[in-house]
Amino acid sequence: MQRRDILKMGMVGAGALALGAVNAQASAVDAKDVKFDEEWDVIIIGSGFAGLAAGLKAAEKGNKVLILEKMGRIGGNSVINGGGMSVPMNPVQEKTGIKDSKELFMNDCLKAGLGINHPELLSTLADRGLDAFKFLVDSG
Repeated sequence: MQRRDILKMGMVGAGALALGAVNAQASAVDAKDVKFDEEWDVIIIGSGFAGLAAGLKAAEKGNKVLILEKMGRIGGNSVINGGGMSVPMNPVQEKTGIKDSKELFMNDCLKAGLGINHPELLSTLADRGLDAFKFLVDSG
């Protein structure tokens, strides 16, 4: 599944919701007649980067996944950052000759975070950043 497919599904879903709202008002249903019989293996709250990544991984493992979003668009609050992510020592940097290291990454993050970050978590981000980058590229 590619990001474009997810966006298309979101637009189709929004249209269906809008039509459903019109139909729901046209024919009010008594609450006792409503049946909730849909089953899901995994339910994810939020369609930001973490939610969509969790949904993709769960679906790859054969699970039936439902992702719920409170915002009026797919991506939740992650839409605000424009899709950027910080990945030290990534292939793009290597290809363009940018020198980077785990230490440079951590020092930049500590400076930007006014020194109140958690160094052990920054270390994990530096160590696992390429995994996230590869997952993003592989997911389209």
